[in-house]
Amino acid sequence: MGQTFAEKVLSKKVRRKLTAGEIVDVYPDYAMSHDNTAAIYGIFNEIGVDKVYNPDIHVVVLDHNSPPANEKLALNHK
Repeated sequence: MGQTFAEKVLSKKVRRKLTAGEIVDVYPDYAMSHDNTAAIYGIFNEIGVDKVYNPDIHVVVLDHNSPPANEKLALNHK
């Protein structure tokens, strides 16, 4: 039987064929979050997180309230 999509992607990352049930550790090529992340920015500051682990792979997608309906949302997008 062929591999699932997840098995194919993870097999490529670990450079060997994987099968269902295996547990592997991999680093992501990209980390995506959406525009609601701005709403929890303050929480990250409160717990001492001042930056993302690797900003070169982080992508923020504006998929809610785009274009912003008011100034508060526009500032969150900024």
